Amino acid sequence: MDKDTIIKIKNLLRDYPEVFFPVRNLYQNRLIGMDLPPFHKLVDELRSHPDLVVTKNIKTRDENDPVVMLRERIPTLEEIVGEIRSGIGNTLDNLSRAYNAGIDGMSPEEEDMMLEAMRRTRDLRNEMERIFAEAGQRAAEKNAPGRGRDDRD
Repeated sequence: MDKDTIIKIKNLLRDYPEVFFPVRNLYQNRLIGMDLPPFHKLVDELRSHPDLVVTKNIKTRDENDPVVMLRERIPTLEEIVGEIRSGIGNTLDNLSRAYNAGIDGMSPEEEDMMLEAMRRTRDLRNEMERIFAEAGQRAAEKNAPGRGRDDRD
């Protein structure tokens, strides 16, 4: 890949509000130019560049749908937590919509399965929130003034 294309990619990633950018979007929308190599070769070229990181898309978990990010923009804990919250919220919303759309045609067993899936997703959300709160508490304690010092005279 030529230097101008790399500069375009880096500028696009800097301006993109999210940390991860789907490589498929770069390719399909020709956001970095019209003359692109085949998709798999583009992914290989992006992986070989030292300023870029190509990884699995956590939203789709599809090995054939990688995302790219700037090495300088490693996600913060808050961004990672936000992605997890968003994913769980989207799953719960989709289950709820599917349940509401199909309730008239569901057998009692199907309805029970949908309700159980929603209950488990809510339980997962609650457990993740508990874990996030505990982690936040530990971080606050670790960074508290006087922590790790002997304040005795």
